Amino acid sequence: MPFFSLKRLAGTLLAQPLLLANLFSMLLVLLIFLQLHHQHPLQAWIWSGIMALQLVLQLVTDLRTSPGESSLGSPRPFFSLDARLTVGWSVGSILIFQLGQPHTLPLLHVTLMIAVSLQVWRRPGSSLKRSAFHLLPLACLLVQLLLSHPHHPGQWSVALGFTGWGMALLYIQQQIRKHRQKRLEEQKQHHKALQELQTAHDQLLQRHEKLQRSRQRLQEALKSSRQMASTDELTGCLNRRGLFRHLQHHLDPLTSQGALLMLDLDHFKQINDLHGHPFGDLVLKTMVERIEMLLGSSAMLARYGGEEFLCVMPGVSLEMARTTAEHLRQMVACAPVVENSRLQWVTVSIGVSSFHPGEVLQVAIQRADQAMYQAKNSGRNRVQVMPTPASSLLRTVPPAEP
Repeated sequence: MPFFSLKRLAGTLLAQPLLLANLFSMLLVLLIFLQLHHQHPLQAWIWSGIMALQLVLQLVTDLRTSPGESSLGSPRPFFSLDARLTVGWSVGSILIFQLGQPHTLPLLHVTLMIAVSLQVWRRPGSSLKRSAFHLLPLACLLVQLLLSHPHHPGQWSVALGFTGWGMALLYIQQQIRKHRQKRLEEQKQHHKALQELQTAHDQLLQRHEKLQRSRQRLQEALKSSRQMASTDELTGCLNRRGLFRHLQHHLDPLTSQGALLMLDLDHFKQINDLHGHPFGDLVLKTMVERIEMLLGSSAMLARYGGEEFLCVMPGVSLEMARTTAEHLRQMVACAPVVENSRLQWVTVSIGVSSFHPGEVLQVAIQRADQAMYQAKNSGRNRVQVMPTPASSLLRTVPPAEP
């Protein structure tokens, strides 16, 4: 269990280098105090107490500060504490030189050099001015060495060693600073690139949404235009183009059979001349409504001409078609078209024919048209059936008209 606690403490110290540097600096203060307090206890106690207080304040500040705040551009509280510590170590260098015993001076010099190095390395990547200020204790010691024995070769060697060590610290600090500045600049550029990519992504999304809306509007417009091209605007049923296009997709000319009704309103021109074209339009729409109500959704109704309508009834025999046509004729004739005070009785002439597998549908339509004209020539308001000739050839459904 103690081994585990010691290992945990060591891991904590290694994870927090500032805490480790503070503790080591305290040990150095204690070492200097032990070397000086025998001969000069008052000065040793005063200096050690002040330095210990400053190191404790530094330790508290480090524990309250996140690791990222002590890099480039440190805030003023750090500088204030560092300045006091630097001044304290400078005073310590004077005390060491003035009050230390000759046989302990080398140890005290090395101790001071380590303490100053730790003070510099507490803020890796600091500016040149700040790093040079932290080397002030070494400069004080160097000046004292040179002034005390200016012609002693050993003092010059120590001075050169201190100078080289200080220059090395400054060089390494500046290299770290350049590296951090480079990383900071790369992070800024990376962040800027990410923002530009995000902006470009947002713009692409906006353009995509705009294109999607435009595509949807175009599809709706295309659907509407196709519907308008295939639908009679007045009555709402199919027109001739729409009928043949619908038959191409839903009627197999090689296997399909059924019946056709060709309807034509009787004396429609007289209705227009008597009541006007708006009333004539009402008659056409009313007729379509009645036809669709009787036939249902199984038949296909289209406006084939002005007042002519074609009804395609797949799977219906000629006899069933004739019966349906008769019911339709009676329904139209028995119910007049009324608008306000105007009333108009309407009749319809119907031609009936059938189509068989393989037969050209246009041929069957021509027979229904002929049957309709025979009904008109026979007095109108009647149904005329045109049977399929035995010699009729069956081909395919003609393409839709352009």
